[in-house]
Amino acid sequence: MTKENIINDDLLTQLSSEDIEIRHQAIKLLSFIDDKNLYVKVINLLESENDIQRNASIELLVLWGKNILPLLIERIDNLSTNQKIYTANIMGDIKDNLSVDYLLNLLTDEEGNVRFAAAEAIGKIGSKEATMPLLHYLNSRSEDPWEQFPLILTLGQLEDERAVIPLLQFASNEMLQQPILQAISNIADERAIPYILDTLKNGDTSLQSMAVLAIKNLKDKAIKYNTGKNNLNLAIENQFKILSTTDINIIFNNLSKILFEDDYSLKIGCIYLLGLIDQDMSVNIILSSYNIDLLEEINESMSYLAKNHPRQLIDNLDENFEYTSMLIKILGKNKIEIAIPYIEKYLDSTIIDIKVEAINAVGKLFVYENIPKLFYYLNDNSTDIQNATIRALKRYDQDKIISYLDEILLNKSYTNEFLFVRLLSELSPIIDLKKIISFSLSENFLVRRVVAAAMKNYQEEEAFEQLIKLLADENPQVREESVRSLEQKDNVYDILISVIHDSYPWVRYCVARALEKQQVTNELIGSLNILINDDSPFVKIASIETIGKLKINQLSAKLFEMANIIDSDISQSAIVALSNFELNIDDMQRFESLLETHIKNIDWVIRKAVAQALGNIHTQKSYDLLTEMLDTEEEKLVNIEIIISMSKKLNYEEVINKIINMTLNDKLREPAIQVLKSLGAKIIPNLQNALNTSNHQLIANIISIMATINDDKIIISLVKLASNYSSPSIRKNAVIALGAFKHDQKAIWAIMWSANYDNDSLVAQAAKMLLIS
Repeated sequence: MTKENIINDDLLTQLSSEDIEIRHQAIKLLSFIDDKNLYVKVINLLESENDIQRNASIELLVLWGKNILPLLIERIDNLSTNQKIYTANIMGDIKDNLSVDYLLNLLTDEEGNVRFAAAEAIGKIGSKEATMPLLHYLNSRSEDPWEQFPLILTLGQLEDERAVIPLLQFASNEMLQQPILQAISNIADERAIPYILDTLKNGDTSLQSMAVLAIKNLKDKAIKYNTGKNNLNLAIENQFKILSTTDINIIFNNLSKILFEDDYSLKIGCIYLLGLIDQDMSVNIILSSYNIDLLEEINESMSYLAKNHPRQLIDNLDENFEYTSMLIKILGKNKIEIAIPYIEKYLDSTIIDIKVEAINAVGKLFVYENIPKLFYYLNDNSTDIQNATIRALKRYDQDKIISYLDEILLNKSYTNEFLFVRLLSELSPIIDLKKIISFSLSENFLVRRVVAAAMKNYQEEEAFEQLIKLLADENPQVREESVRSLEQKDNVYDILISVIHDSYPWVRYCVARALEKQQVTNELIGSLNILINDDSPFVKIASIETIGKLKINQLSAKLFEMANIIDSDISQSAIVALSNFELNIDDMQRFESLLETHIKNIDWVIRKAVAQALGNIHTQKSYDLLTEMLDTEEEKLVNIEIIISMSKKLNYEEVINKIINMTLNDKLREPAIQVLKSLGAKIIPNLQNALNTSNHQLIANIISIMATINDDKIIISLVKLASNYSSPSIRKNAVIALGAFKHDQKAIWAIMWSANYDNDSLVAQAAKMLLIS
């Protein structure tokens, strides 16, 4: 008897165990097995009189899924009533369209419970192909509401819009109103809106709640499928318009009651409808249910109501209420002009959030009389209020705001020059360049700095001229900002080099960075040669990085010099820059010699750069240097870089085998394993060959690498180790590694065998834990 058959028979016996844990474990183990003979055995258990065994079999058949459907279909005509019900339930839970035709045939079965189970299963599958046959059966059973009940629910589960009108034809039958509402709620079709609203008016409490949920589902569907929420809003509003005042009041009162139910979905639906029903009292009712979790829905409904009932929103403005800022925001967004004097009161609010929303609203409402007050708020200590003020002023008509700015400029009536100029800068390039330039002589260096920053938004020659002037500013931060603005422009090399000797190192640093975007010329090379000799280490580093990115061979000698200086940051930058170059043979040999002098540098950052650079050199000497570094290196990050660089070498097989053996070295184990894992499937032959060893530690390391490579050859190797290896610890490691391949039948068999038949308890326990998880 094979291992497989032994396992199968043992596990089938466990399906009838009264211990639920044993049953569940057996079901889980059997569910991984793909064996037709086993399928037949379990299907036959549907006839079992043992409820425990039969229910366990049903659960297992569902887990096997569509693999067992052909076998179930073969038997469907020769089953007893109970077996047909079990089969229908299984088909429904598997949810495969292959079952639909056979389930439709069961709708004509003489047994009602079979027909009910078939209808329920079709609903679970959700195939719209069943819609028309179901409607046919629904009409043929018009004399029996109890027969229609499950068919209606099933049609709802299919979510097929073709079913809406036929379903509504049965709405006059009180016994069917609940399933019809549930069905059209699932289908979510606008044609059902009149019936839903009628239910809100005339239905009992439970039906009204279902009607609210149906409306919510309509809204959710419109959002999910982007079918037009505005169209839905209009459709509902139009239905409200044709209702009488009495009907509207009844629906409004019913919604007001449902709103305070505990159900969150009901609250959302009610708030949505109350916004569309367009009643004065809607605002107060919605706000009385205010909850931070419902803020989005409340905000949306209030926006509908703001246009026709602004007074109700205004009357609810009160700083003591947490929704005041929300109402101000809505009134501003919808440009409710009658709200202006009420919003203006909150411009002086002591609550920053409310004040910010008031400023935003005033900006959206374009109240020009408030412009002076907004300028006053530029002086506020709160950055949020300053930013809100600038946003508000930017919304105004450009001509009018510029006209007002001109008046302020003429009279110099601004209080905070810096914030005023910042506003001008925010409005650039709309603001006339000359107006911003007029502040370039300000005594406040922050103002001049803003002017310099604004110049990048202008392409006029005058902007260049102004930047040239600002490059000579007495304040270094202004000069620095000027260089940053020049960096955004083309053909500015001549301007940049004018400050190459600036006394402030950060100006020179910005010049070195900016040169990276300029065309390489002899003049540019000369400028970088000056900057690389700068006294500031930051300027040197910026110059070195620019030279490396531009690959300026004429300065490679300078980089060699920089790579040997004491400053480790400079030295490291030079090594990285040189590794980007395509060096000739002589320079490559020189570079190798340079790297050799640094392989034992006291700074690990330099050693890491050396290891990285050696990986780009394909010579035996570079490989030997990397090997030498491994012998003494203690820093993990450097070792990882060394091993990565070694893996790039031409003698690939030899190198990979050497890296595999490095996993035996306590110091190198972790970086070596990390690099080997990153190499993936291309090292499979090396890993398999390395298993031919008696060193258990090496095998364990290889197993940990194999667990990360999803390949059939890897799985076969692990199965052999898990099943046959003499050492229990290796078998355990192999079993745990196989846990990463639970999709593979071979891996599952091996784990199951170990769980049930390995003679070492630790191996068996590890396998069982994997199967349970």
